Amino acid sequence: MPHTLLRHADADTVQDYVLTRSIMRFSRGAPPEEWKFEHTEVRRASGPQWTEANAFLFDYTLARIVIAADRQPTHRRPDEATFVQHFLDAIRASAAESARRLWAAQQAERMTAPDATTVALVSLLLTPPGNDHRAALIHRLPPPYRA
Repeated sequence: MPHTLLRHADADTVQDYVLTRSIMRFSRGAPPEEWKFEHTEVRRASGPQWTEANAFLFDYTLARIVIAADRQPTHRRPDEATFVQHFLDAIRASAAESARRLWAAQQAERMTAPDATTVALVSLLLTPPGNDHRAALIHRLPPPYRA
């Protein structure tokens, strides 16, 4: 049950949960409303764990999929695109603590729009991968976050 799982789980379990559900959404080209619903549900089910860990793990996991799918950040807003690129670069390099610091700084800076990182990452996942790309997606995932 996600309510219990997300409130008390370790980082690996949370990432596995988010990864499984996000890969399914990405693979079938889920619309933005469905991603928003998932984000809202994970946030609600996480309780206090959301601000302590799960918000970061959610974005970190989405970034792993973006990297595996070889998606590039859009340049809608230069500051957002720059952050996303640096965040992805840190994850790609397995520099987990650097990614965490970047993410935390971005959240502190964007207090009025705390979900901007999630929105930017999801925007890169709205178009599903081609069939040939889907099969290898899991094998190209960067490693999960390790505290």
